[in-house]
Amino acid sequence: MYLVLHPAPDVPAAETWTLYWPYVASAPTLTADADIPYSVSGNARATLVPYHEGPLYYAAAQCELLRKNKEGHEWQMKRFAAVVAKYQADQAPPTGSRMRLSHNYRARLRTSVAVNPFR
Repeated sequence: MYLVLHPAPDVPAAETWTLYWPYVASAPTLTADADIPYSVSGNARATLVPYHEGPLYYAAAQCELLRKNKEGHEWQMKRFAAVVAKYQADQAPPTGSRMRLSHNYRARLRTSVAVNPFR
């Protein structure tokens, strides 16, 4: 794959620029029994293995709608929501962690010399 920018950006010699663009990977076809979803070039994402059933529950819920089975649809969507909730809980930062400012601006103001605005 080649990416060409036209006109070329004028990047100064002392700077480094980075170009970002969204990329959507195409999923492999899961035709064999040994195929694993969420894999790239045969390398499976082991961190996503506990959530493999999520898309199955969602697809089953959509199939239940075709069968006009509202109770089955609700049951499958609850299972799907549980998988999504587990994923979101696992991705959340650990509880009890505190966020701090990188600079203590109050301490800097207390120790700095007052500026005379009439000077």
